[in-house]
Amino acid sequence: MRVLGIETATAWGSVAVAGPGGTLAERSAHVPGGHLEWLIPAIDDLLAASHLTRADVEGLAVSIGPGGFTGLRIGVATAAAWAHAMVRPLAGVSTLEAIAAGVEESGLVLATLDARRGEVAAALFTRDDGAAGVERLTDDLLLTPGAIRDHLGRCGRVIIAGDALERHAAVLLGALGPDAVAAPRDWWWPRAAVTGRLGRARLLRGDRDDPIGLVPRYAHRRIAREFAPPRGGGGTPPRGPERESHDVGPVPGDGLR
Repeated sequence: MRVLGIETATAWGSVAVAGPGGTLAERSAHVPGGHLEWLIPAIDDLLAASHLTRADVEGLAVSIGPGGFTGLRIGVATAAAWAHAMVRPLAGVSTLEAIAAGVEESGLVLATLDARRGEVAAALFTRDDGAAGVERLTDDLLLTPGAIRDHLGRCGRVIIAGDALERHAAVLLGALGPDAVAAPRDWWWPRAAVTGRLGRARLLRGDRDDPIGLVPRYAHRRIAREFAPPRGGGGTPPRGPERESHDVGPVPGDGLR
């Protein structure tokens, strides 16, 4: 199955074709001014470079957030319209999951995005080098960087990835303890190659989204699974009891970028 991956959640936009042998091609660009004028020409260029037509696309995967308000709307609307018009299966992919899955090391990964207003969006995952994806350990959180410790504790070695490191690296590293490390900068942004790979895996399992009902996740204030730090300073934190969770809905303006 050839799947078109669309990533417009941040100022770095990308598109990719994922197939049985991996990523066939990928195009990316820094588009802080907006994704609208860039996206469709980038897709057409990508398909031409891959010797494919639009009809050759057998499925679509799109980043659904959290992320920039305008970028997410453009990406999700484009993917949903394509899936509906061409009668192709569609999979929405968490932006934080795509960031975590793009980290090329095994272990705990805290995926982050700068939510502005002094907050970050974050979720904790565990990644196995032998697996194509990641396992989610928490729901998405929206909180101040220093509050990460209150919800995750000190987890032993954890890799922090995502563009929240640009503004909040020192606070995040300090909150998670001396074994926390910042990922290389190349791993900070979600990539369509990863979004496409994760979405393709979902579609092959028969798990798809309704193009009419798929909506972006802009920013939700969630405090989901609290767990104790592992004993001995390593390993994977055990899952704990559910805690209060509530949503604050879409962030006005451009929200996360």
